[in-house]
Amino acid sequence: MARKLTYNELEQMVNEIEKGLLEYKRANEDALKAIEELALIFNAVPGHIAVIDSQYRIMRINKSLADKLGYPLERLVGELCYKYICKADHPPSSCLHAKMLNDGKEHLVETYNKKFGTNLLVTSSPIYDDEGRLFGGVHAARDITTRKETEEASRESEAKRGENPIYFVKGRHHGQTNE
Repeated sequence: MARKLTYNELEQMVNEIEKGLLEYKRANEDALKAIEELALIFNAVPGHIAVIDSQYRIMRINKSLADKLGYPLERLVGELCYKYICKADHPPSSCLHAKMLNDGKEHLVETYNKKFGTNLLVTSSPIYDDEGRLFGGVHAARDITTRKETEEASRESEAKRGENPIYFVKGRHHGQTNE
């Protein structure tokens, strides 16, 4: 037959359980705070970001991309990325996510989005689980319209003046002649 615990032994056990529960509660609160902070950071990024699984389902999406697509965040999570991002019934042949899933490497392209009238730098980067298996990727698009317009204006200005870019090599001035 099992021995009966004394009041002091029971009190000690209760104290240990309470201590464990408080530690668990603190750890849980810290984890929730970290998740909230990561969400703030994720949504503060000016680019458009989505975490997409290997079945093309949106796992996470930042506010910038959700706003650009015209849907609330909650509506897009779990949906097929190509349905909302590419406005297609299946991944298009140019799909960076499909290419990344196929070879496990990051893919990058500069493209013009007709619908939004913007030039974008788009990347699809792989995400691996703890066991090294590819389970999805991060789709990121950055608006580079201003940069592209500045580059084009600079090219046009140089073409109008008929000038070549001026550069220096070993202290000598190149691109102009001194006659």
